[in-house]
Amino acid sequence: MKNTSLHMNSIGSKLAHSLVFILFFALAVVELFPFLWMFMSGFKSSQEMFMQPYALPSVWIFQNYATAWRSGIAKYLINSTLVTALSTTLSLFIGALAAYPLARFRFRGNRAVLMLILSGLMLSPVVSLIPLYKVLSAIKLYNTYFAMIIPYIAFRIPFTVFLLWSNFITIPREIEEAAVVDGCSTFRIFYRIIVPLSKPMLATAALLSVQFAWNEMMFALCFVESGALKTIPVGLLSLRSQTETNWAILVAGLALSTLPIVILYIIFQKQLVRGMTAGSVKG
Repeated sequence: MKNTSLHMNSIGSKLAHSLVFILFFALAVVELFPFLWMFMSGFKSSQEMFMQPYALPSVWIFQNYATAWRSGIAKYLINSTLVTALSTTLSLFIGALAAYPLARFRFRGNRAVLMLILSGLMLSPVVSLIPLYKVLSAIKLYNTYFAMIIPYIAFRIPFTVFLLWSNFITIPREIEEAAVVDGCSTFRIFYRIIVPLSKPMLATAALLSVQFAWNEMMFALCFVESGALKTIPVGLLSLRSQTETNWAILVAGLALSTLPIVILYIIFQKQLVRGMTAGSVKG
C-alpha cells in the first residue's frame, strides 16, 4: 500500500509540474507573440501586412529596416540613450543617497521627510505639464536635453527612494557596526557594504527608470521642438510623416526601438527577479 501511495503521489506531482509548465509556456507565447509579430511584419510590404497580418512574409524585405534606420531611427536612438542614461544614473544616485540616511539613521523629522518624498508618487505628470513648461522656459532649458532629463529625474526619485529605502532597512545593522569597529566611515560603509548588498534592488530601480525614460512621450513632445533632440517616441511620429504612412517601415522602426530595452531585460533578468522578490520571505 505504501508503494502504491508513493507511486500515486509521484504521478500527481509530475502531472502538477506538467500543468504548471504548460501554463507558463502558454503565458510566454502570449507575451512573446506581439514582439514576434512586430519583427516579422517589419519584413513585409504595407499591403501584405494588412492583407496577411499573421502569415510569414512572402518576400522578406530587409530594406524596410535599412530605410527606417536612415530615416532617423539611428539619431533618435542616440538621443533616447543619452537622455535615458543620464536621467537613470542621476535618479539612482540621488535616490540612493536620500534613501540610505532615511533607512539607517534616526533624527527628528525622519518619517516626515520620507513621507514628503513619497508624496511625489501622487503627483500626476499631466498636472505638472504647464508649470514645468513655464519653469523650463524661464531658466532657458526649454528645447534642450535637460528639458527632458530634469523632469524624468524628478518623477523617478520618489519611487526609487521607496524601493531602496525598503531594501536598506532589511540589511542587518550588525554588518555596519562591525565595519565601524574596523574604522570605516559612513560613506565607506555605504559604498563598500550597502551598495554591493543592494545590487538586485539597484538593478530593479535602474531598469524601471530606463523603461520610464525610454517610453516617455508627453514631456519629450512638449518640451523639445528641435528635430535633432527628438527621442524614440516622438521620432516615430516624425517617421510616419516622412514615410507617408508606410506602415511596414514604421513597424520596422518600432522593432528597432524596442531592441535596447529587450536586451537590457535579458541581461539583467536575474537581478530584476531577485530585486522584485526581495523581502517576500521576510517576517
